[in-house]
Amino acid sequence: AKYSSASQAMKSKKATLAFLAAYATIASFVLSYFAVRDIIATSMSTSFRYEESGSKGGIRSEIISPGKQTLFPIRKHMVTHGHPRTATTLLFNMVAVTYFLYLQQNEPDLAPALNVKFRRRGEGGKFLRHVNSLHVVKTHSSVDEFLNCNATIFTTAMDRKEAAKISERLSQEGHAVAFVQDMESLKEIGIPGLVRTYIKGFGLSKSNEEEMIKYFSNWELLRQCCGKQMSSRWRNDLFPEHLKNKQIEPHPTCKSYNIDNVEKEFMGSKLFQVIEEYPNVRPLNKPSLLDGALNGTYCSSYNNLVQTKGVYFWGTEGGRNIRSKLELSIKNEFNIGIENLPPQSQYLLLNSTYRDVWKLSKEDQEAWIEKVQSAREQFVSMEKRKRRRHNKND
Repeated sequence: AKYSSASQAMKSKKATLAFLAAYATIASFVLSYFAVRDIIATSMSTSFRYEESGSKGGIRSEIISPGKQTLFPIRKHMVTHGHPRTATTLLFNMVAVTYFLYLQQNEPDLAPALNVKFRRRGEGGKFLRHVNSLHVVKTHSSVDEFLNCNATIFTTAMDRKEAAKISERLSQEGHAVAFVQDMESLKEIGIPGLVRTYIKGFGLSKSNEEEMIKYFSNWELLRQCCGKQMSSRWRNDLFPEHLKNKQIEPHPTCKSYNIDNVEKEFMGSKLFQVIEEYPNVRPLNKPSLLDGALNGTYCSSYNNLVQTKGVYFWGTEGGRNIRSKLELSIKNEFNIGIENLPPQSQYLLLNSTYRDVWKLSKEDQEAWIEKVQSAREQFVSMEKRKRRRHNKND
């Protein structure tokens, strides 16, 4: 009887221990569930989700914005692209300033790490894969150089139809395309409409919109009427009489502005003052990256050099250099970039600049042009044959 009673007591004790163990397991699971849930909720409520960028750490290898109403795909880097004379500097500055505001409001610790750069042809975009910072890059070369660089693409077109085609093509090639700025729409909507596009794209506020419209309205006047990349028409207006090109039409508005007053109003804007506090993006507060810092009289001083000495784009005096048709053809090929060039011929553009080719003898320049244009023609013909065969098979 004593043995039976002891046996029952042992069974009861084991059952109690088993119950306690099961209870502890369930409690641990419940607590873990709520802890994990809270961690997930916290991470999703922040502006950014990221992975560390290899051994360097600190800067995110990918930046997205699940908690913000952004229309643009937000990657670590922003690449602005387009052929010269398609408002590419406006595109670059607009993207850079808006991305800066986006970072300042959502991840202020990253705003000081933002850099703005112009990349020359042949320099490529591979450096973006290895830098421990954020970049807004301006380039006139092919955006293919920036594929797989964790970059959002902004580019330009002449009209809406071309913009739609470019956007579709780049997307099919694997680029994260945010916006194609076309000259047709830009003439219709002006600076205010363009600012609103970027405000919506980056998910910024109404107050940001008002600040940016004021900032860029003055910046665009300085861009046209001041500095090294001013309007060619206004530069011609300013040239001494013996250097003027009589065939160039006068600029319609620059003459009517007191350029120093515009410069001072630009410098007095709230957005200008905020940008001045960040050395890496401070170059945006100039008519172009090539210009000196504004001081209230920079524009009138530079314009006076144009008037008295005929200072041209590169700082040379005596007016515009006259280029031969051959040199202009070479520059045009570089403007087109590696588009419609087979991989084996792309070195002709990637390993040099148009100024390097200009230094060659006339015979070598002609040979270079022949190689590039022949390679383009052959590539286009081959692609057409492929499409015809594909259509037949369908």
